Amino acid sequence: MSKPPAPEILALSLDSPLFPAVRAIRQKVYVEEQNCPPAEEWDNHDAAATHLLALLAGQAAGTLRYYDDAGWLHIGRLAVYPEFRGRGIARALLDYCLEAGRKAAFQRAFLNAQVDKMGLYQSYGFEAVGEEFMEAGIRHFRMERVFTAAQIPMPHPARP
Repeated sequence: MSKPPAPEILALSLDSPLFPAVRAIRQKVYVEEQNCPPAEEWDNHDAAATHLLALLAGQAAGTLRYYDDAGWLHIGRLAVYPEFRGRGIARALLDYCLEAGRKAAFQRAFLNAQVDKMGLYQSYGFEAVGEEFMEAGIRHFRMERVFTAAQIPMPHPARP
């Protein structure tokens, strides 16, 4: 049995001709599937963020954004189309993002994780801090991680 192909990860800005693919993924996952109000999904951080687009066999499969938030690497809006889930897309996006954060000399990173997705982030060394909170009607925890050169990217279990 051969290993599935790895996704190609592209770093984009808002003015990229590929940015509509990022919008489409977030629209499908957050607005349509999770009923996030569009006004909450699209915010002023999009302009300053680096947006990652994962392509699998040339098809848009997933996205993630990151930006500098007062010296922290702020990771968010990780979304994968339903038909591409379970193929390592989220991990490939996180691997790329964390490596970019390390290269940019960030000392720490944070994200707001949906409660049912916390295990993924814990496998990368993120730890929940503070109280559970609601965002767009979904339970979340802030999760943080300290960077060291040896930790990025952290090894994680291989997918079967």
